[in-house]
This record gives sequence, C-alpha cells and structure tokens, in this order.
Amino acid sequence: MAFRAPATSFRFRRTFKLNGHDGFSIGRQTAPEPNLQLFRSANAKHRGNIRTSTGTTLNFSNYQDAFRSKSYLELLRSLIVFKLCSYEFLVQRNQKIMDLARRILGDNLFIYSMKLTFYGQFCAGEDRERVIPLISRLRASGVSTMLDYAVEQDCDSELQDSREHQDLQVHPSYVREQPVTSDVSEDFRGLTTTQGEQKCSINAQHTLVCIEDTAYANAPNPAFAAVKLTAFGTPQFMMHYSDTITELRDFFVNKLSSSSGHHRPSVSGMLFRNQLRNIGIQATDGEIDELFGVLDADKSGVIDLLDWNEVITPGVSLDALFRVPNPAVTALQSLLPRLSHNGDEILADVTSRVGQIASRANQLGVKLMIDAEQTYFRHAISRLASDLIKLHNKKGPVIYTTFQCYLKNSCDYIGLEMERAEREGVHFAAKLVRGAYMAQERRRAKEFDYADPIHDTYEDTTDNYFKVIDDCLRKISQGAKVNIMIASHNETTVQYVVNRMVELGIDPGSGSVYFGQLLGMRDNVTLTLGQAGYTVAKYVPYGPVLDVLPYLSRRALENQGLVHQSVGGDYNIARAELFRRMSHPFRRRR
Repeated sequence: MAFRAPATSFRFRRTFKLNGHDGFSIGRQTAPEPNLQLFRSANAKHRGNIRTSTGTTLNFSNYQDAFRSKSYLELLRSLIVFKLCSYEFLVQRNQKIMDLARRILGDNLFIYSMKLTFYGQFCAGEDRERVIPLISRLRASGVSTMLDYAVEQDCDSELQDSREHQDLQVHPSYVREQPVTSDVSEDFRGLTTTQGEQKCSINAQHTLVCIEDTAYANAPNPAFAAVKLTAFGTPQFMMHYSDTITELRDFFVNKLSSSSGHHRPSVSGMLFRNQLRNIGIQATDGEIDELFGVLDADKSGVIDLLDWNEVITPGVSLDALFRVPNPAVTALQSLLPRLSHNGDEILADVTSRVGQIASRANQLGVKLMIDAEQTYFRHAISRLASDLIKLHNKKGPVIYTTFQCYLKNSCDYIGLEMERAEREGVHFAAKLVRGAYMAQERRRAKEFDYADPIHDTYEDTTDNYFKVIDDCLRKISQGAKVNIMIASHNETTVQYVVNRMVELGIDPGSGSVYFGQLLGMRDNVTLTLGQAGYTVAKYVPYGPVLDVLPYLSRRALENQGLVHQSVGGDYNIARAELFRRMSHPFRRRR
C-alpha cells in the first residue's frame, strides 16, 4: 500500500493484478476466481449470504442497507469517478490532465472541481477538523478509521534506480542467494545529503501531527495511523541498511551455521567455535564462548537467525572479534559488513525519529500501521519495526507490520516473525495483503537476472494468502498473542475469513481480527461488516488538495480495470444503488 506521511519518497507504479480488489493496492486486470480446495471445503456452502456466530446474516449485495448514510450526490460522484477511471487514455495521462486543468481553471476553481470528484471520493478533508464529520459517520456504522496524511512525492528516478537489489531467497528463513549488486560505500557517501536528512526530520514532525490528529478526531475510540518507515530515512540509506543486514545474514548462513532439509540455519556452541577457527578468527576460546553466550539469548545452546539478528543493533560492534589477517595490507581486516561512512550516525537518527513516533502513538492510544514497501527496503523496515514491537507490544498490539503474501518466501518470513514475538513475549500484530509491487519486482528480477520473488500465478498467491490467514486465525483461536488486519477489497476473501472465524469460534468484536478497506472503495463490504459487529477500519487519507494530487493520481491508476467487472465492482455497486433510488424516488432511505 502506498499511503504515507508528508513528502515521503515515492514512485508511481502499477500494482499486482488481483481478482478485483484485494489488498489496499488494486491492479488493472481481473484474475480468475480462486479454485482452492481449502476455500471450497470451508466456504462452498456460504457463498452469497454469510451466517455469523450471532446468527446475523451478512449480505454484501444489500446496497440499500450498506449505503443508507450516503446521499444521492455522493453516489453520483462515485459513479462519475469510477467511470472516468475506466478510460485507459485518461488514467495513463491523469497527471498531465490535472496539470493542464489547473493551469486553465486556476487554483481555486481547480481545487473546487477536485473536491467534487476525485478528492471528495478518496480523501476525507484538508485537516483534522474537516475529517471529524466523516469519522463520526463511520463510527455510527461501527467502522473505525486509519488516518493518513496522504501527501506524497515522486522519488527521484536516478536515486531510486541507482542501486538495484534482489529479494532475499529464503531456505526457509530469509537469506538471499545472490550477492549485493554494487559497492555501497562508494555511492552512499554522496547520496545521503543534509537536505535529505532535513526532509526526513520534517516527515517525522508531520507524522507526529497525524498521530495527534488521529487521537483527537477519534477520541475516545481507538484508531490507527499509517506510516512508511522510508519517510524517516533517505531511500539510499534504507537500501544500504537493508543490504548490510542481508550481508550479515549471509555471513551467518554461509560461514557459521549448518542447515539441512527444511531446518532453519543454526549453530551450536562447539560448531560456532570451530567455524570461527576455520575462517581464521584470532580469539581465545573464552572470548568465543562469551560471545556465544551473549547471542544465545534464550540459552537453548543454539544460535539461529533470530539470535544473530541482535548483532544488527545500533551501538553493537563485533569488529574487534571478527577480524582476520590481510597479508595484502599487513593488517587485520573485518569480516563483517558495516554501515559505510557516517551510516551509524544516520541510523541513530532514523531510529530516534521512529522511536519518537511509536512512543507518541502508544501514549495517545493510537495503533501504528507500518506499511510494506519494495523488497529491497524490507529488511531495514523489519529491523526497525522489530525494535518497536519489542518495546511497545508487551501489553497489547500497538505496532502492526505489513506482510505481502505474493512473495514466495512470505509464509516462512511471517512464521519467523511470529516466533520472534513469541520468544520475546510480545503481541504479533500484522496487516495481511496480497501485494502491491508485482510489476516493479518482476521487472527488476528480470533485468538483474535473479529469481522472481513473486508467486508465479494468482492462484499460487491466493493459496499462500489463505494459508497465512488460516495459520493466524488458528493461533488466535488457541489464545496466542496474535492480532491481524485483513486488508482486502475482495468479497471472496472477506467471506472466507468471516466463515473461518465462525468455525474457529473467534469473537467478531474482540479486536483480534480487523478488516480494512480504502475510503471511497468497497463501502458495501466495510459498512456491512461494521453494522454486523466486526472490527473494521477505513483507510482515511487527508491533507491539502494540491499536496494530495500525487496520491489521487495513483488512486486513479490503481482503479483502472476494476470498475467494469461483471459482478461486484464499485462502479456497478454505485450504479445499482443510484438506479434503485431513482426508480423509487419517494421511498425514504432506511
């Protein structure tokens, strides 16, 4: 999903081609109905209406009840907006068209026209005072909100593409088979600028305001705020940090650990000592054993990737131990990768910004939703998020991370993160989506000749998505500290989850399972769930009209190909309800 705090780095991109509307990012083409034995066995008898554990029937086709709070003008606006999104030539040139309209109409008239159309459809208002009426309307239907100050900025293509990265190939954890593709230290020095760091600090301040707006506008009810962690560190540094983590894990897997079959790479105390000796580490047995004891946090006698992850901590350096003689320079050389130049200082700044934001959210009772991004950012994001989770998720779910299930290694990756949370005694909280960067990821994999990280087919992705959901739901039903949000506009997916919750005896109002949809899309799903007592949230962007134009441009791109589906598209939904009202003009809305 690609919402974020002000002025974050961003590139417009085509998104995963899903069956209609799954995930917060919507693709252009329609995929076939999932043909899954898992889905059929659990859901075949529930197609259409859904009987909940309380006996209530959920009917996503009952537009009259779902849209009873919407006016004629709001329905007409939806119809116009989704119709315009169906014209490819308009969507592909939407930014140029908006620029031209702005020059012709002038700012005031252009802003007014946007409020009547795209801005009014997908954004809640320009500031928190203007957002409150919408939040109140949603709350009346049992729907909470996830506020996002949706000011976006295009990321400089040269900087974004200056260093291409492969996804980590996991066996079955998450360590890449391919080496890092370029020398980080050479180009990193010039890419981290004072201006870039200042922008990140400004982003952090705006995000703090967004969190305070969220708390103010939703008080006293709980709510979410969405953030992208790349807003708080330059893209170049975040890629560099992710590469450093990757290389450290590569070192552990290739030089220290042993693994066989499907067992996660690990190392015992004796093997650890022998492996260090084999690579020429000059340290005493006592020093090696002391290090092993520090890394073996759970005192299991074995170090695995979760233990080794503690090596990647600001202020922790093992350079003094992991050094071997280098005859070429007649000196000791470090074996471990390091952040180059002033990377440690920059990491400390990034960590400070992220920590302040998380602390403020926790203080105000706001749940923080960390968005997923491209795979070459993923390990930096995961490392920053894991520190926040350890600190703030002890008593309940405050920090949510996002997992994209179109990645081939996502199931193992999620399993590893759930195990980490269990070891640390904290709540595992996650937003589960199919994915949002398929075209970009596949293009890069082909260009740089590494394995495509995305599942080969839509059906494979759906199998994996449902498997991940099922694993999480089973753990919730067993009383585990697991909380999830199903971020999906796909009715089939929502039906499946609701039915599984009934079968597993999960209370719809417990807050363990949230559903989420974007503002202006799939209101029939959101409102039906909310009115039936399920915990559901609308993703609510807000901000000044002119500053939110990049977000609106992307929203138009993501809705193309969606609106004219034969069944259930937002265009057809709006048209059906509008025509129903027009055919009974004197019948009052219930």
